[in-house]
Amino acid sequence: MDSAGLVQVAAAAGYRATLRMLETFRNQSLLPRTKRTGYHGRIPIWTYPTGADQQLLTLLHRRQHTKDPNVLRVWLWLDGFPVPTSTVRESLVDNLQTGHALLEEQIANHTEQHDADRQQPDRRAEALRILAGQLAAKRGSTALPRHRRATTADRAHAIELILRAHILGERLHPTTRDAATLQKVLVPPHHSPPRTKPAAPPIETALLEAGGITSLPDLIDAARTATETDLDTTRRLIVTACRRLP
Repeated sequence: MDSAGLVQVAAAAGYRATLRMLETFRNQSLLPRTKRTGYHGRIPIWTYPTGADQQLLTLLHRRQHTKDPNVLRVWLWLDGFPVPTSTVRESLVDNLQTGHALLEEQIANHTEQHDADRQQPDRRAEALRILAGQLAAKRGSTALPRHRRATTADRAHAIELILRAHILGERLHPTTRDAATLQKVLVPPHHSPPRTKPAAPPIETALLEAGGITSLPDLIDAARTATETDLDTTRRLIVTACRRLP
């Protein structure tokens, strides 16, 4: 199928696509490149590989939610379309670095705003506590769920621990109080396991210790150094866990 045919397929499905859009998609690795497959007289014929029409329709559907090419590339890769592995790796790293930089920027802004009023030895730690307090007080659909009655201070402390462990990548040594606070804030009452055998670390403590694997700095490093086999295994695990299991 050539570019004109892809435009017709998109129109038949209710999407708008132009030849210029297809060129942009190819340059962004959102569509496969065309190959010369013959001649019409002396004019070369350029066509897409089989499946490009389905990839275009999936892409146009995904673009209703976001036009970020990094996100779209990863989405198409998870859908099984032929996106180059090197491009997927770059998109993953860029997305993770953007999220990490955003939080670092927020912390830096809070440090500058409160430096005059809060003369603390560790301005960054104080700024992080202020940011956690603001997130704890947040209401609405994007706020942290309120499973139990907890003080604002407890909610702020739990959020600060999560930010430090899973966003900034700090290696924490959680105390019993930290575990109790996390349980109170994050775990619904009917999901709380009985504490009859204290020899095993509570799930809340394990949650913080897992930051050494799942924090943004660790994920950035993992995505940057992953082999093609690593990425392919990851893709299959994600598809199985998130799309096929109930």
